[in-house]
Amino acid sequence: MTKVTKNNVLDANYVNSDSLPWIPTGMGSMEMKVCKVNPITGQFVVLVRYPADGSPVPSHRHHGTVIVYTVSGKWGYKEDNWISGPGDVVYEPACSTHTPINYPEFGEVVTFVIIDGALEILDEQGQTLYILNAEAAINMYQQYCQTTGTVPVDVTQF
Repeated sequence: MTKVTKNNVLDANYVNSDSLPWIPTGMGSMEMKVCKVNPITGQFVVLVRYPADGSPVPSHRHHGTVIVYTVSGKWGYKEDNWISGPGDVVYEPACSTHTPINYPEFGEVVTFVIIDGALEILDEQGQTLYILNAEAAINMYQQYCQTTGTVPVDVTQF
């Protein structure tokens, strides 16, 4: 139940990520946990996991800003010369395009990601495969829960 404070401000939300399933993203072997979706602003918050198998992940273009906090493992972008490790924060501006690289020798990669707008997932020729936005993320989560018999959590509730 949503609680409103005396100043008509919504109360903080708590998300128990252990209660959320890892779901396939359609981007190689990468999976995500949909932690929170704001259907009004289009922002969505996910945990992303890349297995330590070195499998490729398609390029993507940002329609809005993205902030990534690295929880474990090491990863980077083919187009850049940095490597993000545990505790690092990466800020990605709108309209940027990246090709993720995970470094399997450092184990599984887990990141906490705040996405404003959409990610346009691209094929090797730069053509759009699909758009991952707040609506698509919640649909993927609900379809996964329905298919696997998992009881979904309302990640849109405030």
